[in-house]
Amino acid sequence: MTPVFYHVPKNAGTYMINNMLLFFREYRRTRTDWLERPWETARNIEIKHDGKTLMRLIAADPDNWCAHNLKSDPHDNSHYTANEQQAVDIINNIWMFAVVVEDIGFEHRDRLTGVLNINLYESVILREPFSRAKSLYGYITSEASAHEPYHKNITGSFEQYITSDQLECGWVIKSFRGLHDNTQPTTQHYDQTCELLDGMRVTDIKHTDQLIDQMFEECYDLSRSTFPDHFESNLHRNATPNKIKIEFNELDDQTQQTFLDRTYWDRKLYERYCED
Repeated sequence: MTPVFYHVPKNAGTYMINNMLLFFREYRRTRTDWLERPWETARNIEIKHDGKTLMRLIAADPDNWCAHNLKSDPHDNSHYTANEQQAVDIINNIWMFAVVVEDIGFEHRDRLTGVLNINLYESVILREPFSRAKSLYGYITSEASAHEPYHKNITGSFEQYITSDQLECGWVIKSFRGLHDNTQPTTQHYDQTCELLDGMRVTDIKHTDQLIDQMFEECYDLSRSTFPDHFESNLHRNATPNKIKIEFNELDDQTQQTFLDRTYWDRKLYERYCED
């Protein structure tokens, strides 16, 4: 099986990608002769659609195919970009180790998995909605998000944000069902999303490490315990620069209720899959 991870923003995506690359390095180190090649054989390939990233392929390129056929990052000889039309050609010429589907690719899941044409180990990480709202607000109001189109669109305090239309409502459902931002999810959309998630490994962000370890043990019989000491020295989580320290019970009653109403579908998914 090949790991496929659906990346919900602010739900351990950077940490997951970094771990995928580490486990790939361990696979390469212990089971192949790829390190003997005179070129870098690890690949992080972004598949784009209309300038936005649909998915990332963590892969091996022992024949250096990417260097002759794709656009490379001048600062990183393992990072390449390609358009969606090139995806099949890429998959036929590299060895795919893992896949990260970015948020705009969720609604294209059936088409993407059809292109991959492999036995998939699909996973997604969910997060308690108030915790995610704090992390998302901290990120989008920091300079770390200066490159994002919505960077200057969020104004006001955190309390104002979580009671405004700027707060994402039913994000996972909307992404998997391809709903517009101003469309409210329905019970039918929720049920359809659950049908998809029921076939995946759905994990609370608190158990990210357990998901990663189980994923690579089941897919490749790899264990973190065999990593050389220096492997994990560069492993880091993408921490939110501006930490929001307020707790839910510190909000006034009206703000609490407004937030609960606006995150109804997010909470419903989280409670179904992540609450013990």
